[in-house]
Amino acid sequence: MNAELARDPLPVIDPRDWQDKPVPPRDWLVDGLVPMRVVTLYYGDGGTGKTLTAMQLIVATALKLDWFGRPVEKIGPTLLYTAEDEADELHRRFAAIVAQSGHQLRDLEGVQVIPMAGLDPTLATQNASGGISMTSQFEKLKKAVEEHKPRLVVIDPAADVFAGDEIKRVQVRQFVQKLAKLALDNDCAVLLLAHPSLTGLTSGRGTSGSS
Repeated sequence: MNAELARDPLPVIDPRDWQDKPVPPRDWLVDGLVPMRVVTLYYGDGGTGKTLTAMQLIVATALKLDWFGRPVEKIGPTLLYTAEDEADELHRRFAAIVAQSGHQLRDLEGVQVIPMAGLDPTLATQNASGGISMTSQFEKLKKAVEEHKPRLVVIDPAADVFAGDEIKRVQVRQFVQKLAKLALDNDCAVLLLAHPSLTGLTSGRGTSGSS
């Protein structure tokens, strides 16, 4: 046990060591809305434009454009992992978005799209111990992120990629922590799209599950 503790100690910090050191500024993809190196949950009713606006953010990140009047702070490659739309629909949507901005599809350097419609998009499943296990699809996505080095990763939607129980807090937290580690390890922003539950719609909070 002592040998194991020596190999993998807890990352203990004494805040006094920060005295007289500059406070690090928060790093944003979109100031005040989408921070870097963490997971942002993007909830919205079905059919209200979550995927479309997320794709507009992808284009803005690639082309150094504003997103809903806010500048995108980090310009560079992006990755979209989507379980809802097939390639033809994504083609139509991206073509319309870039045309509206006065650009062409050939301008989308660094944009990668992984359409999983009709395939198994599951990134996490329940396991026998009551937690979750990440799937081989998550390992493939992780490898794609490591190789492509995107500034933004969009995952759409949570209901299709998370096969755990959204009312079990431990499973939800484990899943989000895995995505957060993906963002932290690769210095990118992760945007996870999700639909609110009926309770979330009724209350006006727009969330789903218990966590």
